[in-house]
Amino acid sequence: MQTQTGGWTKDDDVSLPWRIRQHKALLEEKVLDPDSTVMAIFPSPMMYAGPTEVRNCTVKNSAP
Repeated sequence: MQTQTGGWTKDDDVSLPWRIRQHKALLEEKVLDPDSTVMAIFPSPMMYAGPTEVRNCTVKNSAP
């Protein structure tokens, strides 16, 4: 299953139509098997951490 977050995005994010085009290209070029791949959209806003938050979380979780 290939999932996309399909909710609200910030102005500088890649829009949902472009992300879907990218995933369709993966299927058309058979990078992913089109007969066994399901594309789904998860209707949630894209409010995920950026690079700084990911680094901070990684450091926090790797501390003894």
